[in-house]
Amino acid sequence: KGEMIVPYACPMVCGLIENSAHEMKYEEYIECAHDLQYLSPHCSVLYAQTKTANFVIAKRDILAVSFTYVLPNAEVIMGLRSIADGEGGKQWAKKIASINPNQAQYVRANYTLDVYHLRPWYEYNANYTKVAYYSHLDINGAVPNWIMNSLTSDTPKIIGS
Repeated sequence: KGEMIVPYACPMVCGLIENSAHEMKYEEYIECAHDLQYLSPHCSVLYAQTKTANFVIAKRDILAVSFTYVLPNAEVIMGLRSIADGEGGKQWAKKIASINPNQAQYVRANYTLDVYHLRPWYEYNANYTKVAYYSHLDINGAVPNWIMNSLTSDTPKIIGS
């Protein structure tokens, strides 16, 4: 879990997180992210690929349901959770192959949970946002999960910069 208060309103912070082009600037490990199918105005199936720092560690990809919900009190819950390929792995295979013809060289990572909770900082200044970030990622090898998951406490700091 990572927490931070940033001097920006919730809609601006949400826009920064949702903007894929901006995300690739501060999350240097992301190679690309694609919405494969919109399930509702709030949810989509997402496929993302990562870059790696060296040739020893295999590249990772992620298949997940991403979501963004704006609550009546102006709080925003946004995140993703990995999903199985479905139908014996064939449901998304064609779309993924068109995006990433080298998909066989990637190792599928698993997000148990990756969630931002954004809320106006009502106690001090509603134009500021309290950001809480929760994440549990299994990259299936290379780096122990406890190391990967301990890095999440720094994630909200990226928004502030």
